[in-house]
Amino acid sequence: VGGGGLLSGVCEGLKRVGWGSVPVYACQSERCNLLDRAMASGRTPTPTHIYSADGHDLGTRAVAQAALDCSAELDVRSLLVSD
Repeated sequence: VGGGGLLSGVCEGLKRVGWGSVPVYACQSERCNLLDRAMASGRTPTPTHIYSADGHDLGTRAVAQAALDCSAELDVRSLLVSD
């Protein structure tokens, strides 16, 4: 998911073609689950850290408000996967 830009674009495309009821799975790793936390709380949380497995950031510092909005509007399901 990262910051949610791709998710927001997919949701916008689904709405434009009338497929707003199609479920969208937003996959995130268990340690980089900022969108999952945002969806659970209804607001964008501030991350306490950015997990880095090999010195490169795997997460994001913020979730786009548009991603949170579309997750509330459409059938977006958070799917956490192991690191």
